[in-house]
Amino acid sequence: QLIDVNTQQAIWAERFDRVIDDVFTLQDEITQEVISSLNVELVVGETSRVWFDKLDGMEARECFYRGISHLYSGTKEGNAAARQMFEKLYAIHPESVQGPSIVALTNWIDASFGWTDTPEKSLQEAAIWAKKAVEYDDNNGVGHAVLGHIQLLERKYDEAVATCSQGVELRESCPLAHGLLGLVLHYCGDAKLAVKNVKEALQLEKVYPPWLIDILAASYRDSGEIDISIPVAKESLRLNPQSNDARLILCSDYKLTANHDQAKLIADEIITNDPAFNLSAFAQSQPYRDTAKLDRLIGALRESGLPE
Repeated sequence: QLIDVNTQQAIWAERFDRVIDDVFTLQDEITQEVISSLNVELVVGETSRVWFDKLDGMEARECFYRGISHLYSGTKEGNAAARQMFEKLYAIHPESVQGPSIVALTNWIDASFGWTDTPEKSLQEAAIWAKKAVEYDDNNGVGHAVLGHIQLLERKYDEAVATCSQGVELRESCPLAHGLLGLVLHYCGDAKLAVKNVKEALQLEKVYPPWLIDILAASYRDSGEIDISIPVAKESLRLNPQSNDARLILCSDYKLTANHDQAKLIADEIITNDPAFNLSAFAQSQPYRDTAKLDRLIGALRESGLPE
């Protein structure tokens, strides 16, 4: 029996009546039955079409399940293990987009979350695999989302919007696609549409990550709705108290609303959390299309007491 520990319900059961001449053969048979049953019982509808249309072999599906399990662990080690599984999946089934798209995603995650000593190399690898992924006719949109964000970092704004928009068209139910489209739209100057896409991502994502909340808070701020941005940034800090990204948004919110004491308090927290922080490096990491918006943000943070 296979039991869901959260609901205490059996989601798969089978009886095997065999003469055990070869226990390893029996184990392989049971493994194949479990993988096939998982595919039927746990993955249905659009998700089944997206993920499993080409994964018709036991080894490929096992790579997928193991890889996704590692990916969803949300750790540096799990991300690396997931990459290995999906590289193997690509070697087994090069005709399936799942391998290159998730390898691209894991490299992007390493660079974005600081899980590598060579973020530039990780982004280069992410771009290589994402470009492979977007060439597939039967696509899952993940490669488009990753490639669109990389194009944003390269200041290829129109390409970034087009690529991420295509990712959403391919996967309307994908929170990553909507989230990264929201991120791109935010930096390209369409804050209100960014808010719309991030909200859609949050509705689709059962456990939403803090970075998604940060995009929403920043987009509210840049659209002029700072009164909404403040509680959203606070929610991000509640989820991740160590996040300076949320603090920077909150600091700018307070300064832009003339709450100078609170802005100074948050600025002090930013320096305590990261003594090496400086506005020059931060400004370089913010790929705003409209430099006036970036100047406004940096000015507010400077006036709050953050160092150059």
